[in-house]
Amino acid sequence: MPRARLLPLLSLICLVCCLAPLPAAAQFATLRGQTVDAGGDPLTGVNVVLRSDDGRLAGAASDNGYYLLARILPGDYQLSVSYVGFVTITDSVTFAAGDSRVMSFTLVENEAAIDTVVVESERASANDSPAGLSVVRPRSLTNLPSPALSRDLASAIAWNSSVVTAGDRGGQLYVRGGTPMQNLYILDGMRILQPLHILNSYSVFPADILSYADIYAGGFGAYYGGRVAAVFDVNTINGSKKRFAGSVSLAPFLASAHAEIPIVKEKVSLVVSGRESLLKEYGDVALGSDLPYSFGDLFAKVHAFLNETSNVSVTAMHSHDSGNLAGTDLVNRKISWTNDAIGLNYFYLSTSIPVLTEISVNTTRFAMQKGPPADPDQSTEVGGFEGTFNFAYLAGDYQLHFGIFAQTAQFRYQLDRRPVNLKEEFVTEGGAFIEGRLGFPFGLHAVPGFRIQAFPSRGQTFGEPRLRIDFPAPNLRDFRISAAWGLYHQEVLGLTDDRVVSDVFTAWAPSPDFQPVPSSRHLLAGISGPLGRTAFVELELYDRSTRHVAFPVLGEPLGPNTLFIDTHSMSRGADLRLRVQRQRWFASAAYTLASTKYSTETGSFRPPHDRRHSIALTAGTTIKGFAVSAGWQYGSGLPFTTLGGYYQDVPVGDEESFHTATGADRLVFDESYRGRLPAIHRLDLSVERSTELARFAKLTLQASVINAYDRRNWFDLDYLTQEKVYQLPFIPSVGVRIDYR
Repeated sequence: MPRARLLPLLSLICLVCCLAPLPAAAQFATLRGQTVDAGGDPLTGVNVVLRSDDGRLAGAASDNGYYLLARILPGDYQLSVSYVGFVTITDSVTFAAGDSRVMSFTLVENEAAIDTVVVESERASANDSPAGLSVVRPRSLTNLPSPALSRDLASAIAWNSSVVTAGDRGGQLYVRGGTPMQNLYILDGMRILQPLHILNSYSVFPADILSYADIYAGGFGAYYGGRVAAVFDVNTINGSKKRFAGSVSLAPFLASAHAEIPIVKEKVSLVVSGRESLLKEYGDVALGSDLPYSFGDLFAKVHAFLNETSNVSVTAMHSHDSGNLAGTDLVNRKISWTNDAIGLNYFYLSTSIPVLTEISVNTTRFAMQKGPPADPDQSTEVGGFEGTFNFAYLAGDYQLHFGIFAQTAQFRYQLDRRPVNLKEEFVTEGGAFIEGRLGFPFGLHAVPGFRIQAFPSRGQTFGEPRLRIDFPAPNLRDFRISAAWGLYHQEVLGLTDDRVVSDVFTAWAPSPDFQPVPSSRHLLAGISGPLGRTAFVELELYDRSTRHVAFPVLGEPLGPNTLFIDTHSMSRGADLRLRVQRQRWFASAAYTLASTKYSTETGSFRPPHDRRHSIALTAGTTIKGFAVSAGWQYGSGLPFTTLGGYYQDVPVGDEESFHTATGADRLVFDESYRGRLPAIHRLDLSVERSTELARFAKLTLQASVINAYDRRNWFDLDYLTQEKVYQLPFIPSVGVRIDYR
């Protein structure tokens, strides 16, 4: 069958399969509605259970804040609505034949169960297997040391041992051997190409607007596509619809403000957030040296409940970053970038059939420049539009998700200052997916899926099977074994100069015509479970193979005439994590053993993000009202290319100029990536004290230290001057925050 006919046929089959089993008998009743927290944000994975006196049982778990129970026999039932860390709701309810009842629930946190909440948050919802997946919620971010009271999702990422960064700046993340441009970042359905700020401790995901984030280090399901490494799916709060709430904070690293404003009480809300760094001014005052980094972000979201089974939201964001990555005027590493995005999301739970509909449309833009903003040495710009139509057939423990998607993107990049070398390309992407979320006897959960990933502008279409499973570990109480496998493809490339670690400029471009697009195979397996009531341990092994990675010819700078070689990467490793949470103290430890190797037709080498050993330790306690947090990180040295020597390139001309010209310095490099930078390690500390100012206001004071023992961590080397570039030095900071709620 021609490929052009395959996509519509698959969509028709999905629709027929989902509608075929719809309950039509009038003798059954249905119950549907929303599950939200006290702030009105949807809760996924809430268990809604009906139990009759004669033992009949019906149950469902919420998805995106909606649940549905169908085929309920008439009679009297005890209703239970439960979610870990929240107070369970119970009630009596009677159903008659043909009833179609709508009941929505607002769950309140159970303060007595906070210890359990933090430990359980390490796992995903019971409806999904947790291989490669961690779920981050705002509460867990307060346990991490931070140089500002504006908490950030980047803190959780920075203290994740399976994530590699070249240093503490640059905004580049390497996840289990994948490159930064192979990661998919999503904010309320919008793709963000460079979400980390110029200092890696901050991102466009502040904790004040965070509802939860699903972070897949690999093995993600058929719902996601277009990238071959990792997924960061961030969902923001809807905002209070009952009363005004907000905060302001001030610290040298970041000043911030956010507000949640009811527009129509109980119906419509507005969330706004703004942050701006003050580091440039602070460096001269406190350290007597320059901290040449400037960054900030703006966020706004309007959310409305249209009725008890539908809601709509509009989200917009902007971010800006600029500075000299070297941190010194002796070495020029000037870089700047901006992100802009706006999107609309609509959710609707049908009142006649058990189908949840999600419609999302958005547009995004990303621009990056290297060198002086007025006359950049290199520049890149990406603009795109995306639309998705997703559906979920809800049937208790069984859910079937399917959808179609389409995306267009325009790429503009210039790798030198000559306008003649400006390149413009336009690409399209589309396809469909189907994914089941199934619960079986004996605690087995499975998420099989299949995705058709089509690149019409390149004339290529791929089938991508996926599978995620988890089940109870034999003879180990409360422990679960999980695994994931999948195939992935990616049309876009990131062109970089990997000779220099601190040169993070990335030119986004489509894969070359008539050439294979990058593809990857993921395989993960792990075991996880509680140790007692307050500890959680997890061990995960992974094996990832990625083909057709475009890599610049070794030793060549990035320019219009740069040639790229076709490489095959192999990444393998193991992650071990332990977390203990008690009423007055917490501690966590993570260790990653990893190996990444690139192979070409002529040989193999270790890429500049091959970190073999990583350790992340965090701990904290409360002493007489003071919350003390500490974090220590260690990373073994990264590969880099050592310098063999210099020579003078003397121009060939007449005899006089040949004897008098001094020529230009030229570098001679040793074999690529055969050297290793020294290991890095750093200790961060913070102390906070909160005081109630009034019934609805709280004051928090903070003192913090970055790099407490002033370790000189080697970040980069300027080959011409032999000047070493170091990461952030010892930096003390104080901050203040006022919360109004």
